[in-house]
Amino acid sequence: TKPDEAVKFTPRPGDVVNEVEEKAPMQAPSAVNAQALKAGLPPEIQKLQGFWQTENDRQLMGEISAGNIIWDQDFNHDKSTLKVTAGGGLEMELMGAIHRATYEEPGRLKWSDGETWIRAP
Repeated sequence: TKPDEAVKFTPRPGDVVNEVEEKAPMQAPSAVNAQALKAGLPPEIQKLQGFWQTENDRQLMGEISAGNIIWDQDFNHDKSTLKVTAGGGLEMELMGAIHRATYEEPGRLKWSDGETWIRAP
């Protein structure tokens, strides 16, 4: 055979042939988030899933996914876990400090440091 010629292979009787396993199709990130939501996240956190930016200058902050803030690469932070407080607010730890937020419809987070985040388009 020549180097770029295809070679036909036919297994002989008794040869072991690996079969292709049938797997579930890959899921889009939104489907993965939907599964995470069903895994017991509080409703206060479920509604926050998605990308967020600052209200004033539209700086992308990151993505809230499965109860964590995954910071935009510009910030070089590890992810932060969001928790629901007794009063229904939110809090996270960032660089050793606790930051608190309240959620306002339609899609606004007001943080204790004075910053306001809105959903990114």
